[in-house]
Amino acid sequence: MARDLPIRGRAQGGPEGVLDLGTDDRPIDWTYRPPELVGVREAFAVYVDGGSMTSAGLRHGATVWVHPHRRPAPGDIVVLVTLAGQAFVKRYVRSAGGKIMISQSDPPKEFAFPLSEVRGLHLVIGGLFGR
Repeated sequence: MARDLPIRGRAQGGPEGVLDLGTDDRPIDWTYRPPELVGVREAFAVYVDGGSMTSAGLRHGATVWVHPHRRPAPGDIVVLVTLAGQAFVKRYVRSAGGKIMISQSDPPKEFAFPLSEVRGLHLVIGGLFGR
């Protein structure tokens, strides 16, 4: 299988599971494209480091596949990307009052982002969870 799906970022260790997607479009690595993303433009993957989502099944070292055009539903795992280029792999809670709410599982914590600071909210459709 061809490794043609770009990995766009690497997680930084830390209690909030922050990812840095960088400021350019160059991938940091490549992984194989799952059938769900064949023909999906702008699809990408990210590495997950740290343990903020371990009990949700996203262990340190996982690679998650992201569908940039599917709308997430409450409870879905997502990648939220800020205008500053930071990205968070978390669970989508809701959008209300001009904010997007996401949460992590370890330790349980909720985050609110003003819509004006969010570049994208992308659905995680699966990944390589083994290590």
